[in-house]
Amino acid sequence: MAACGPSVKGISIEEKVDPYKAVEKVGGKTVLVGNVGSVKPLFQGTPEEVKEGVFKSCDAGFNIISSGCGIAPATSDENMRAFVEAVKNFKH
Repeated sequence: MAACGPSVKGISIEEKVDPYKAVEKVGGKTVLVGNVGSVKPLFQGTPEEVKEGVFKSCDAGFNIISSGCGIAPATSDENMRAFVEAVKNFKH
């Protein structure tokens, strides 16, 4: 997809893809979006697991941190707060 040219502004990467490999393959060619697990850790995990997932995507070099897929409506507020705080507090 990154080879499609300037019409591709970004690629959403699902959580099954290793974020480091995604950055290695297409980093710098387009914006990478993702890839925190929407089921595990967001829906079924703990706030600490959410933080670890966010930090992994941040550390890999993703441009926009988001879930790898849609977020379940029943995802806890606690986990969503952990997600936002982890993004805000990540240090390179």
